[in-house]
Amino acid sequence: MAGRAPIVGEPPTSPPPIAPHLPTAETAFIDFFSIGPTNTPTSITSFTAFQQTFGGLDPRSEASYQIQQFFNNGGQTALILRIDPEPSTQPFALALKSALTGLTAPFNLLCIPATANLAPASMHDIMLTAQALCATQKAFYIADIPPSSIVSNPSAIESWFANSGLAAHDYAAIYYPRLNVPDALHQNAPREIGYSGAVAGIYASTDNARGVWKAPAGTSAVIPGATPVFPIDDTTNGRLNSLAINSIRRFPTYGTVVWGARTTAGANTSDSEFQYVNVRRLTIFLEQCISAGLQWVVFEPNGPALWATIRLAVTSFLTNLWQQGALQGSHPQQAFFVKCDATTMTQSDIDNGRVNIQIGFAPLRPAEFIILTISQLTAPHP
Repeated sequence: MAGRAPIVGEPPTSPPPIAPHLPTAETAFIDFFSIGPTNTPTSITSFTAFQQTFGGLDPRSEASYQIQQFFNNGGQTALILRIDPEPSTQPFALALKSALTGLTAPFNLLCIPATANLAPASMHDIMLTAQALCATQKAFYIADIPPSSIVSNPSAIESWFANSGLAAHDYAAIYYPRLNVPDALHQNAPREIGYSGAVAGIYASTDNARGVWKAPAGTSAVIPGATPVFPIDDTTNGRLNSLAINSIRRFPTYGTVVWGARTTAGANTSDSEFQYVNVRRLTIFLEQCISAGLQWVVFEPNGPALWATIRLAVTSFLTNLWQQGALQGSHPQQAFFVKCDATTMTQSDIDNGRVNIQIGFAPLRPAEFIILTISQLTAPHP
């Protein structure tokens, strides 16, 4: 007997699954490099490929050392954007900002190591621009702090951060102190560099081993072959952490480790829902996966049948993540909720083909629900 003919515009009874496999740690680096294509984002997957395409380590290029650290610490894909002017020239800061504002290629993490060596006004301008770009692009910025000659003690980094403007946003994180690493260009003598490349590599390795919901910090977040420029004790660590400055510490058993996971809006006095790096990055991941996984709704009529199908698809996706340990709660009902019905959209939304999905979820920390509202366009109401 012939099967039932499909009704035009009828949504599938079994929705396409939402795949939780989007990249989370593709890292963009912007800086001067000795060779390679200019103003053209180029994806590379190893330090050897970086050496072949962009020339490898160069004493003029802060990012060249950071890219080495990125791959040494578990990074897998870097997006390299080379600019022409050398860092010691006047046009460098302008070229850096121009490359940043023109960056449209997709990325998850952003590192601009040379920013740390700019004059204060240019440094803060580019840092705030980077934060804004990451908020728009749904990415995360690992901001490098100035050299130890400028930020020479914990009080200095506290003062610098308080005047940086970064604390008003939660799409970034900073760490303290910077790192000393062996410089292969100078008989492995110690060279002070920023931490963003190494920390981005830690983010990538943590995502790969545990998931984007795991805080990229602790005894598993080891930076081999590097030492903090200054030692941090428990008292200092506690004070910095309360101000949303993440420590990099050295312990006898583990070596150098990332010992904090706060966003720049993560001070104890903050009321931000995104105090923690893993919560912000998990939120980005969920929004991107769900939005990508619901592209099929574009040509569906906006009505109860579609809403039910969307609820089924999103619930299945979130249940899978909960089973992997991404969310709190001993039952799915404690971990998340999904609403997509007549209460999440107005008649105007329905008439204009906009379907609103409200999602609440309980991240591993903090334990409160965070509300996401995702809108998709569907076929206009007849």
